[in-house]
Amino acid sequence: MTAIGAVRFRARAAVWAERLTRALWPALTALAAYAVYALLDGPRWSGALWPYAPALFLAVATIATLVLATAALRIARPDAASIDRRIEDASGLVNRPLATLSDRPAPGADAGLWDEHVRRTRAQLGRLRAGAWRPGVAAADRFGVRGLAIVGLGASIIIAGSDAPGRLWRGIAPGWPGTITPATAIQAWVRPPAYTGLPPRLVTGPALVAPIGSRLTISVTGAEAVPTLLVNAAPVPFQSLDRTSFQADRVLDAPGLISVRRRGEVLASWSVTIIPDAPPQIEWTEPPVPIQSTSQPIPRLRVVWDASDDYGLVSAGLEMRLAARPDRLTSVALPPVRGRTAHGTTPLDLSAHPWAGLPVMAQLVARDALDQAGRSDALPITLPERVFKNPLARAIVGIRRELSLIDPADPAQRAPAQAALITLADDGAWAALPAGLLVNLRAAGSLLEHGHDPNTVEVAQERLWALALTLEEDALDRTSRALTEAEAAVQEALAPDADPEATAELNARIEALREAVAQALQALAELPREQADPNRPAVTPRDLARSTDRLQEAAREGRMDDARREMAELERQLEMLQNARPGDAQNAEKREAGRQQMEVVQDILKRQGALLDSTTARGAVPGSPPTAAEADERQQRALRRVLGEMMQQYGDLTGEVPPPLGEADVAMKDAADALGRQRDVPASAAQQRAIAALQKGAQSMSQQLAMQFGDGEGEGDGEGSDPGDQSGPGPGNKPNRPGNRPGSPSGRDGRTTAQRRDQGRDPLGRSTGQNSRSSDGDVRVPDQMEAARGRALQDELRLRGQDRSRPRPELEYIDRLLAPFR
Repeated sequence: MTAIGAVRFRARAAVWAERLTRALWPALTALAAYAVYALLDGPRWSGALWPYAPALFLAVATIATLVLATAALRIARPDAASIDRRIEDASGLVNRPLATLSDRPAPGADAGLWDEHVRRTRAQLGRLRAGAWRPGVAAADRFGVRGLAIVGLGASIIIAGSDAPGRLWRGIAPGWPGTITPATAIQAWVRPPAYTGLPPRLVTGPALVAPIGSRLTISVTGAEAVPTLLVNAAPVPFQSLDRTSFQADRVLDAPGLISVRRRGEVLASWSVTIIPDAPPQIEWTEPPVPIQSTSQPIPRLRVVWDASDDYGLVSAGLEMRLAARPDRLTSVALPPVRGRTAHGTTPLDLSAHPWAGLPVMAQLVARDALDQAGRSDALPITLPERVFKNPLARAIVGIRRELSLIDPADPAQRAPAQAALITLADDGAWAALPAGLLVNLRAAGSLLEHGHDPNTVEVAQERLWALALTLEEDALDRTSRALTEAEAAVQEALAPDADPEATAELNARIEALREAVAQALQALAELPREQADPNRPAVTPRDLARSTDRLQEAAREGRMDDARREMAELERQLEMLQNARPGDAQNAEKREAGRQQMEVVQDILKRQGALLDSTTARGAVPGSPPTAAEADERQQRALRRVLGEMMQQYGDLTGEVPPPLGEADVAMKDAADALGRQRDVPASAAQQRAIAALQKGAQSMSQQLAMQFGDGEGEGDGEGSDPGDQSGPGPGNKPNRPGNRPGSPSGRDGRTTAQRRDQGRDPLGRSTGQNSRSSDGDVRVPDQMEAARGRALQDELRLRGQDRSRPRPELEYIDRLLAPFR
């Protein structure tokens, strides 16, 4: 094709395009408008109003296509002359040179002259142009409808994004499989993390709210193509279950939009909101204070705490930093916690800690399943320390304490402690001691001088503590301590949250407990006769061996509930064994005195309740004589004097009066003052406060007596000895029962030795201790847990009986229930 032929081809195409555009622009504008409608997902949101829109569009589109085709056929075909005129006009040529090129000379003309004319004409053509495309629609489209259609089409394509093909196809073909039909089912399940304790649930709406870490499972059935899960625009593949079923899982760790798509079509979508897991909260209920009983030489730190978490606590502990060395940190675990809330009063034995006797900053820490930590305020305390009577042990512990204040990585700072240990070992005052003790003392000093391990100071402190205990304790003390530690180890292995598969470890701990029991029995047997308690409970080696065998058998067979029951029985026997020590008789007398004072509290409670009844009844009857209020005032002041005397005696006995008793004293004073002013309503309110405070005081007294003087197991009838008893001297634990007064002819509690040996047994001679069994193990009698449950019911009845705002028939019924136990 020559150059002129190519230009003519382009010009012809431009002419055809211009003529077709002028003929078809209305139809093209209509198609663009419907495309905008489809791209904006019009068929979906207008389906309820116009369900047959796609079908009607197909019909209209078919008719329009036929009409447009007919119109296109009627368009005049451009001839060669018009094409040449377009080229000449676009190229700026005059005198129609292209016509000259297409002309032929007349017959008989000079051929040479014609050729020269053609040559000159061709030379004048220069660069030919086909001319720009000029559709000429503006004259027909005066309102610019075509421009609106083009702008709308571009915007709708951007809005539809990746869904554009599916939306266009759904707008053209009604009944496209992308629309959800009854054959396609989509289900979404949310499984919250196990630590939340929440059950799985079905997602039923477009909004999904779930805890962080939840797992979303989406299943699609009846699908003809593999769907795609988009999580915040990020694709997650579906797993194929069969030809038409698919499933996808996703852990929800961030909010956003989740959708299920297929061939560009959205089958389902959910707006996800994540519930964050808040850190636990823990706080001091009371400031930590050191406590020490006369029967227990080892001081403890009482920690009263309260913790909570939105889903569940995992652990709680006490973190401490040395006041002199804030960079030093140590932690002590509190009892295991479970559930969303926990609280407790925990006595911590920190006497063996290297920081004992030093000021620290203490902070409670609670953790949840995500290992998030919640911390309380930091409080300054001085850790309680054990007071050593042996002068050498006291000096060793002092050196050990000073080592806690130095930098363990600096050998130069160990020199003073090393020199002090060598000086103690060379002191002639200790020449009478066993040579092994002095050798170990020198070895500890040599370790501080030559040790290069980062744990040198810690190892030296452990050795010094062992030396101090050896100097301070006798054989009975050491075996008792070892027995306590072995018992705690078995209890830890039997805890509900312990690993049930660790049977080998549990058996090893039971064997260690068996060995500790044997050593404790040997130490007791070696006591001089004058130091032994002649009235100690009858716990024989055979009883302990049988209990240990049953415990080990239950653990070996995987019967953990039975193992815990057997451990509880063994624990009771071991407590009786440890109570059989010098000085136990003195503790028993103090326990008895404390129980008598608790009986006084119960009597005050009873009389205070009757006084509240009188005050409440008088307030309900207008015009009561003033003499009745005066009599109640005198009785109220008398009750307060009795309470004051009891508090003084109890303080002399234990060294500490429970704060609720002081609150009861203040409430009684307020009640007496109100009665003196003839104001029954304030008096009634003050008397109710006094009753509540007396109940709390009785509970505190019971716990304090058990902590200082033991729970008295083996001295009574097996009842009333639970440290958690909140009722004070409940049924079966009355101090005024026959033969239970100090100084009785038959012994300190009025019973003979034979009677005391039979304590804790039922009429058939079977042990009534916790979860006890007969000798053949077949018959189980009520255990201490059941007795404690009975006492708890009695406590609740007493509490309700003292609430005089309850209906009178209910109060009379409660009195009848409690009558046999008074």
